[in-house]
This record gives sequence, C-alpha cells and structure tokens, in this order.
Amino acid sequence: TSLSRGSDGGAAAAAVADAAAGGDEEEGGKPKKVGLRQILAHSRQDLPYLLSGLAGACAVGASYPVWGTLLAQVQDMFYAGDAQKLRDESAVWCLCFAALGVAVVGANVLQWHGLATVGERLTRRLRAAAFESMVRHDAGWFDREDKRVGTLTDQLSTDASKVHKVAGDQLGKMAVNLFSLFVGLGIALWASWQMALAVLGVFPLFGAAMAVNMKFAMGDVGSEEGLDGGGAAGATLGAAVRGIRTVAAFNLQPAVRDLYAAALDQAQRRRDRATVIAGLVFGFAQSMMFLMYAFLFWLGAKLIASGDITFVELMTAMFAIILASFGLGQTAGDAADQSDCADAAARVFALMAEAEALELDPYSSAGARPAADKVAGALGFRGLRFAYPTRPGQPVFRGDFSLEVGAGQTVALVGPSGNGKSTVMALLLRFYSPQAGTISLDGKDIRDLNLAWLRTQVGYVGQEPVLFAGTIKDNILYGRPDAGNEAMLEAARAAHAHDFISAFERGYDTDVGEQSALLSGGQKQRVALARALIRDPKILLLDEATSALDNESERAVQEALDRLRRARRRTTLVIAHRLST
Repeated sequence: TSLSRGSDGGAAAAAVADAAAGGDEEEGGKPKKVGLRQILAHSRQDLPYLLSGLAGACAVGASYPVWGTLLAQVQDMFYAGDAQKLRDESAVWCLCFAALGVAVVGANVLQWHGLATVGERLTRRLRAAAFESMVRHDAGWFDREDKRVGTLTDQLSTDASKVHKVAGDQLGKMAVNLFSLFVGLGIALWASWQMALAVLGVFPLFGAAMAVNMKFAMGDVGSEEGLDGGGAAGATLGAAVRGIRTVAAFNLQPAVRDLYAAALDQAQRRRDRATVIAGLVFGFAQSMMFLMYAFLFWLGAKLIASGDITFVELMTAMFAIILASFGLGQTAGDAADQSDCADAAARVFALMAEAEALELDPYSSAGARPAADKVAGALGFRGLRFAYPTRPGQPVFRGDFSLEVGAGQTVALVGPSGNGKSTVMALLLRFYSPQAGTISLDGKDIRDLNLAWLRTQVGYVGQEPVLFAGTIKDNILYGRPDAGNEAMLEAARAAHAHDFISAFERGYDTDVGEQSALLSGGQKQRVALARALIRDPKILLLDEATSALDNESERAVQEALDRLRRARRRTTLVIAHRLST
C-alpha cells in the first residue's frame, strides 16, 4: 500500500488543469454540463484505440442497412416464383450473409476493444486526477456538507465509472447509429430517390420528438437533484460501517437502518413524478417512428401502383431505412441514462476544477524554503481571530489569542474540550487560515513559507491517530519514506512501540487491518508517534497523543520524548486535558 503520487501524477495534474480551463465552475450550485469533446480531450494518448473503436462502430452501423438490402434481394428472389433464379442466386446471397456475419464479428471486436480500452483508461485517469484534487484541499473544504465522505466516495467510484460509459458504450452507440443512418439514407437514395426524399421530409418531425425526449431526460430524469439522496445514503452507510462497534454496543441497528432508508426514500420521491412523465415523453418519441413507417408504406404502395418504382426497390429502401432507424429508437430509450452519465461527468470535472482556485496548495512551489540547519523552531501566535468556515458565527478566537514559544521549549495547552487547543495546531499546520492575526516560525510569517516545506518541519500526532491500510512498517515510513530500517527502529523505540510490535508474529510486517481495527487505541497512538518522530521534526505537536496509554507506557513515552527534546532542541507543543500529562 502506498500513498505516494503514482505514475499518473502528471496526467492527473494535466486533467485538473484541463478541467479548470473547461470552465467547470458551478452555476447555481449545479455543475456545468460537460461535452463529449471535453471528456475525450483526456484520451489524446489513446487516439489509436479511439480511432480503431470508432472504425469498428461505423462498420457495425453500416451492417444494418446492408443487411436490409440483402433481405430485400432475397425476398424478391423468393417472391419471383422463378425456380431457376432461386437455384442460381440462393448460394450467392447465402455467401453474402455469411460474409456479412464474419465482417460484423471483426467490427464488433474492433469497437468493443478499442472503445472499452479508451473508457477504462479514461476512468483511471479521471479517478487519479479527482483524488489528487481532493487531497489538495484544506480541512475546511472537507467540513462542508456537500463534501461528505459518502458523496466524495460516490464521485470517485460511481461517477468516474459512469464517465466510462460516455467514452465507451455511448460513444460507440452514437457512431453506430449515425453511420447506420447515413448509409441507410444513401442506400435509399440509390434504390428510390422518391422514398429517400420522403424520409428526409418526415424526419424533422421524428427529430423534434427525439429532441423533446432528450431535453426532458437531461432536465429532469437524470438531474443531480434526483441523485442527492444517494450521497446522503452513502454517508450514512459509511458512518455505520466505520462505527459498527458503537452501533452494536448501543443497539443502534434499527436507528441507522431507518436513517439509511429515509435517505433512499428521499431520492426515490424526487424521481417518482419525473419517471411517469418520462414514460409519456419516451413513448411519444417512439410512436413517431411507427407513424413514419405507416406513411412510408402508404407512399410506397402508391409509387408501385403508378409504376414509378419496383417492389424490390421499395423493399430495399424500406429495409435500409427501418434497420438504420432502429438505433435512433434505442437512443430515445437511453436518453435518461445518457443524461445521468453526463451529470456524473459534470460532477467529476467540477471536482477537479475546484482544485485550481486553492488558497493553500500543498503542491505549490511558491513560498520560502529556509535551509534545514537554519530552522530553530521558535513559534509566535499574535492576535489570532478565527472561526471555522462551517460555523462563522461561533468564533474560537476573537483576536485576543497570543502565544510565544521559544526554540526548543515545551509548552502545554491545558483546558477543557472546545476551548481552541486543537485549533492552535490546525492553524500552525495551515489546515485553516485565521481571519486576522499572524503565526510565525523563527520570526517569518508562515504564509510566506512554502506549505509543503512548512509541514515537513512538523511532526503531528492527533488525539485520534489515523493509520492507513497496510503494515505497521508502511505506516511508520509514511513519516519519511526514504528512511532506513535503523531510523524506523529508533523511532519505534522512542515511541515505546518496539516491544509490542516485536511481539507480533510478523513484527513490523503485521497488517493493521481496516481502519487499523487490529490494533488497540494505545498501540495506534504509539505507531502514530513513531511516524511523527521518524522525520526528526524541528517542531513536535502532540494533541492528547498519550491519552490512550496506560500510566506506565505514558511515563516511558514522556521520558523518551524529554530525552529527544533535550538532545535535539525540538520545540514541542502539547495539548492535554489534565496538567499531569
């Protein structure tokens, strides 16, 4: 398991930039629509697959009117009543059908392999770009109601997968249907220009019905409003699974079940009325196709009766048109799904575009990067005023918080919950920005320092330490990926973690489990502390970092930290509820 930027980092960054250039800003709280051209712009490197897939799709589309032409010829052969003609031509037409079948197999392989490859690679690329844009945001962004865990997870998994349909299934269907229509009209013109012109005359009515159909689907059935309940349901599900022990301990299964059902019901109610109207609109669009057939058969009968065309010419034109138009009827039925996929693409691109307007960007190269040996670790907090973005009317600091911490000093912030102790650390790490006041490191305003560099100077252990899926070794080395085994062992010993880790059968290669459930609270805190210590930071932030330890372990960890502080003049900021800590 690795949390480093992978090989797709450049492509992901390019995707983020392209999304921003595409103007995917939200209008009225709803993401701007994304066109197929903008989506396919992220598949430039897959152009050979795209072209081969489209070529296969066009060949598949052409096969339908060609099939209709062959049917008309065979039908004429049977209805002619000429035994000699039947014997002479039957083998020829059978070979033509067989050849068409072989060609269709090859064309489908080209279409599905080419476009599926484009879709899969595009989905992977967009997921990487969307995830990268998410982790670049500050903590306040994740506090927003519309950025809940379930909603963001849906955007990375479900929405990105739906974009695959746009570049794969739907693009293939579009190419098949359009080319089928063009070839069908061409064959109809060749067989009977009168019938072809009649089709072109009535086709605008059919097209208008299709347009109404698509507009309705894009506006209502596939709208994001009808899907919001899915995000709420996902958030409820995620919270229940993550807190399953609490759910079980308090017998909350009925309560979380009802919350989940309520979220699903809310989404369903929003869609019920739209689906009834959708059935009427879709039915009307498809009925226009049958009305068109009725008119064409009537006209064909008149033309045959007048001697303007023959029976085989009528059937050739009709079969070519009918089989070519099947895809348009299918397009009408797929309108809601197409709209759903388009909305999903809009949400993914809007998510990527948001990362381009960041005030705090950990990937930015802006800001000073003082030499490591020039960093002493003196901290200054002066006149801070701050309220969390989601609670602007409840300020934590009102411009009256100031604190000076000398280089190498240990300072404790002690007090009850909710009085801003953890907020001080969050502001120092620039998870948030204060509305007024300054924070300095060695006299330099931290806003003038490079954000990534600033965070490399700090080791942080939160009151609820987070370990990632993988081994204990992986989690410690996340603090400094280039560290060797000796540095890892030294950090683990300093955190009083080496003994319990060594007691495991697989030692440092022990898997921590989902949500680090295989470790106790105290063990997680010590692994998190080792992760902070391995980077040998100039500043150490401990937010109730020993709260889950027993008295003996807490005393041992504190003694180890004191030794390290004295030896390396490390500035330490400690948060505690009690003075003894």
